[in-house]
Amino acid sequence: NSIQRFAAASALGALEDRDYCGVLRYGKSGTTWLWPKGLTKIGSRRDELLTEILKSVTGDFPDFGPAFKIALEALSEIEDANRRMIILTDGDPYPPTDEVLKKFKAAGITVSVVHPDIHKLGNQGMARRIAVQTGGRYYHIRNGNSKIIGTLFQREVGASRDERQIERN
Repeated sequence: NSIQRFAAASALGALEDRDYCGVLRYGKSGTTWLWPKGLTKIGSRRDELLTEILKSVTGDFPDFGPAFKIALEALSEIEDANRRMIILTDGDPYPPTDEVLKKFKAAGITVSVVHPDIHKLGNQGMARRIAVQTGGRYYHIRNGNSKIIGTLFQREVGASRDERQIERN
């Protein structure tokens, strides 16, 4: 949980007020958004969103299918030149279907995957496949170093901003 909170807080810190942010979590009620409105424009709510992130508790996703469907629906409604999902995974959830990944690709939504070796090395294939099929990036982190993970989340947010700026020019 501490690595998850640190990664989400790092990403939020790198976003601009005009950006949207959402955090999906797994708990007793299944897969839900961290805050009630789901994908939320940051605006003046940065401190409030950060507080929610820092006090959040999430379980280990057994299946990425529901989270990807929720994210696809929300991200598809955002009129932005660059839509990106960043996931942090130990590699053991059931993956989203190829059909769902094709919908991400068709909608122009990339998924970058940060994959620390928390349990075992064996599940790289699923995490890498998600990134490759959606045009995202795959990051394999040995030993689960949270500083590196936070930096990668910031890098992904920065890359999104850079791509958006290039498209505007």
